[in-house]
Amino acid sequence: MQKKTIVIGFIVLILTIISLFFIVQYSIKNKDDNLKKIFYEEQEENKNEEKEILKQFEELLEINSEIIGWIKVPNTNIDYPVVKTDNNQFYLDHDFRKEPEIRGAIFMDYRNQGDGSDRHTIVYGHQSRYDIMFTQLNKFRERDFFIANEIMYLTTLYEEQEWQIFAAYETSTNFHYIVTDFSSDASFLSTVEQFQKRSKFNRDIQITKDDQILTLSTCVHGVEGMRFVVQAKRIY
Repeated sequence: MQKKTIVIGFIVLILTIISLFFIVQYSIKNKDDNLKKIFYEEQEENKNEEKEILKQFEELLEINSEIIGWIKVPNTNIDYPVVKTDNNQFYLDHDFRKEPEIRGAIFMDYRNQGDGSDRHTIVYGHQSRYDIMFTQLNKFRERDFFIANEIMYLTTLYEEQEWQIFAAYETSTNFHYIVTDFSSDASFLSTVEQFQKRSKFNRDIQITKDDQILTLSTCVHGVEGMRFVVQAKRIY
């Protein structure tokens, strides 16, 4: 009888853990879906004029004045607001609403202007056991997915931008891929060449001194000091 009671107790414990997992996952998804509803409902009505804030950001700015854009990578669940503050630490463990949250938020490097006008714009996001945030960047580790998916979108407060993916690779933080300032055109082109050489797969894309680069960066789960990055060139 005692053995049967222990077995029943163990089963109840397992079912409780599984239930809590799905409850947490649902709660996270619901919070993200509410933000997406705000963004996409207003996007259809937007009448953009030069340097006027796009309509879909008006309500989101009331929630968090540090929002600077929205990132979307087709055929992944990466579809999030992007925030930026005066450091690269706060949003590592705070969500879009500035509430403490281990999954953090999707945020832009504080050294960037925030409008996609830099030569090199960098956006960070965690990997998560719930397959959210930047976890699905890992899809670009597969050749077929990389080849079939070459476009992603960064919508700033003022305009919608289209970017063509040219590189995806794993790297240690010893490689300074998050440089934002370049001493010369030659320095910029040399850095981009390093990006292309490190890419796991190649796409025939020419990058000139006049181009802009976008980097999405995430950690490698369970490996200290390693990152996985996806990089793109602005085409619109």
